Amino acid sequence: MRAENLKRLATRRCGETIREHRIRRGYSQAYVAERLGIEEISYSRSERNGSGLDSVFRLYMIAQILDVDFKELVCIEYQPSDESNLERDAMFDTVFHLLTLLRTRR
Repeated sequence: MRAENLKRLATRRCGETIREHRIRRGYSQAYVAERLGIEEISYSRSERNGSGLDSVFRLYMIAQILDVDFKELVCIEYQPSDESNLERDAMFDTVFHLLTLLRTRR
C-alpha cells in the first residue's frame, strides 16, 4: 500500500476514534465544533474522513473537549513493550506538555 493511502486510512481511523469518544460523552457534532470555533460541517468532515486532523493542536483541543488522553486520538497502534514506542510516548508527552503551556499562556 502506498504511503499516501496509509496516511488516508490512518486519518480516517482517527476520525472514527474521535466520533466514538464524542458519542460516548453524549456530545453532538455541533457542540464540539462550537467549542473548537469551527463550522459544524468542517468538524463533520474531520470525523468522516479525517479532514483537518493533521494539526497536532486541533487533536489536542479535541482531546481536551472530549476529556480523553491525547495519545488515544493520534491513532497509532502499538505494543506497550516495543522500545520504539517508548520513544514515541516520550515525544507525545513532550508535545502534550508544550501544548498545555501554550494553552495556559492565552
